[in-house]
Amino acid sequence: MKILSREGYELDVEEAVWVLSRDVTIHLEWVRESLDGELRDGFLSVASWYASKFAPGTVMAALGGFRKFITFLTHRADRVLCVDSIDLINYRNTLSERERCHLPGFVTLLRHWVRLKAPGIDRDVLNTICAWKDKSSPKGVAVRTRCSKKGPLSQLEYEGLTDRLVQAFSDRSVSLGSYVLADFLVSTGRRPSQLGDLKLADIKRPDGSVQEECGLVVLVPRRKQACTWRSEFKPAYLTHEKAAPMLELVEHTTRRMRRFWPAL
Repeated sequence: MKILSREGYELDVEEAVWVLSRDVTIHLEWVRESLDGELRDGFLSVASWYASKFAPGTVMAALGGFRKFITFLTHRADRVLCVDSIDLINYRNTLSERERCHLPGFVTLLRHWVRLKAPGIDRDVLNTICAWKDKSSPKGVAVRTRCSKKGPLSQLEYEGLTDRLVQAFSDRSVSLGSYVLADFLVSTGRRPSQLGDLKLADIKRPDGSVQEECGLVVLVPRRKQACTWRSEFKPAYLTHEKAAPMLELVEHTTRRMRRFWPAL
């Protein structure tokens, strides 16, 4: 059976590799090796429903959580036939408090499994997981504590990075393309995956409604919101100084493309 992921990628449910998006590929070889009977059928049914409804990252996290649970069970038996409350309780008891922070995504998968009435899971599982009060990992700790490794750059670090980037470009240590992408990341704080979604058509000259200081408008595709690929955009406004190298890159890229497609 073939389905479409939420990002529009076609995948075969029976295949061992699911390509959910340009960035996310899930390997399911362990399903044939570890799951048997109704549990395997139920898992593929729920997993394919997940892939069609949720963001690729959410799907990968939920299925990864289920795989860890199955790995725990296969220490006692080669193949797993069913999921019951006793197995879940035993698994949870082996986890540290920090590891339990990752349980909510796995629990949500089980809730949908029961709600969809897919085979391979006991119905009393819902009562068991509803009694659990595990919380997700706290968000924004690195930013609030200004962690030197995982937190944001300080003003001094930011200035040092931009100075070295400009110097490297002046010395021709980095290419025009690398400089523009790195400068855009540092200046706007966008995700690398968002840069990978950009097209030339997203880079526009500002109209009359934009302030004179703006030299370029980049329509950046949104990523974390519950939307399909490139269906929503958020503008990033660049000064004339920042816009100049990007415009040069656009012209250079356009010339290269016209060598292969003169009709452009």
